[in-house]
Amino acid sequence: MKTKINLVIIILLTSCINLYSQNIKYTGVDILSNGIFGGIGTCLTKGHFDKNNFWKGFKKGCISGIVINASKQLLTTQVNKEDQILDWKIVWGSRIINEMGNSMLSNSITNQKLFSNLSFDVGFIKLNWNKNNPIQIEPISLISTIYLLSSERKFILQKSLIAGMPVFEYRWPRIITIDTLERTMTSRPKHLGQAISNNIILQRNVSSSNVFVHELIHTYQRKQFIPVNYFISKYKKISNCKFLYLDISSFDIMYGTQFLTIGYKNIYWEKEANSFALEKN
Repeated sequence: MKTKINLVIIILLTSCINLYSQNIKYTGVDILSNGIFGGIGTCLTKGHFDKNNFWKGFKKGCISGIVINASKQLLTTQVNKEDQILDWKIVWGSRIINEMGNSMLSNSITNQKLFSNLSFDVGFIKLNWNKNNPIQIEPISLISTIYLLSSERKFILQKSLIAGMPVFEYRWPRIITIDTLERTMTSRPKHLGQAISNNIILQRNVSSSNVFVHELIHTYQRKQFIPVNYFISKYKKISNCKFLYLDISSFDIMYGTQFLTIGYKNIYWEKEANSFALEKN
C-alpha cells in the first residue's frame, strides 16, 4: 500500500512539473513547503519526531501543494482570454480548488485524513463541511472588510460575486477638506490593486484581468500560511472556539520583512503573483 501511495505521489509530482514548467520554480516551492509543513505538523501532533511520521505528513502535504498550485495555474487561463472579461467559471473553479488544497494542508498538519475536514471562505465567513461547526467568522477578514467599507473605497457587487469575496475600488479623484477648503485629490493610488486579508481593492476603470488575478493570488498566498498556526499550542486552544476561526497568517510578517529589507520589487510573493498573472517582474 505504501509503495502504491509513493508511486502516485511521484507520478503527480512529475506530471505537475511537466505541465507547469512555465512556473516550475513556484510549483516546486508550493509542493516542498507544504510537504515540510505537513511533515512537521504530523510529528508535533504525534508528540515525537521520527522519520515515519514526518514522511507520512510530508506526502500528504506535497499533495496539498500540488492542488494549491493547480488553482494558481488555472487563473492564467483567465489572463490569456482575449476579451479580458472576468469569467466567473474560471475564478470560482480556481477558488474551489484552492480552498480544497488549503483544507488538505490543514488536515495534513493536524495528522488527519486528507479529506476529513473541508472548508470554503466567502469573505470573512468560513463554511465548514462539519455538522458540529458549519459556520465560523474570521475576525481579521471581518475587521478589514469593515475598515474598507467605512473608508475611501467603493464596494463593487458584480466583481465581488465573481471573486467570492469583497472587491472594492479606490474612490478617485476624491475631494478632501483642507483648512475648510474643499480640494480635489488628483493623484492616483500608487498601485493598480491591493489585497487586504480576504478583500481585493482595484483602481477604478482597470479593464485588464491581470491586476485582478495578481491580487487574487495574494489572497491565496496568505491563506496558504494560516494552517501553520496549528504549530502554536495557544492557537489550538483559541481555534477550538465554535464560531471563531483565527485567520492570523505568518505571511503578513514575512511579506513585511521582505518589503523592509529587499524592497517591493524583489519580494518573492510579488514575483510569484506576477508570474501567474503573466506580468513582467
